[in-house]
Amino acid sequence: MKAKQVIYIQFAVITLLILITIFQYNRITDFKSELGYTFQRTVRDTLFLLEYDGDPNI
Repeated sequence: MKAKQVIYIQFAVITLLILITIFQYNRITDFKSELGYTFQRTVRDTLFLLEYDGDPNI
């Protein structure tokens, strides 16, 4: 009986660790895509200002 409890506890811990890993992977992926969007937006704004020789304080 004690051996079954240990197996169930190990199974629950492994499942929990897998779920935490998936959650963290999704958070990191979202963070990287957000950084990419911010960089892309900055580049587009800079190109727009350079192309139209606008006021850089806009």
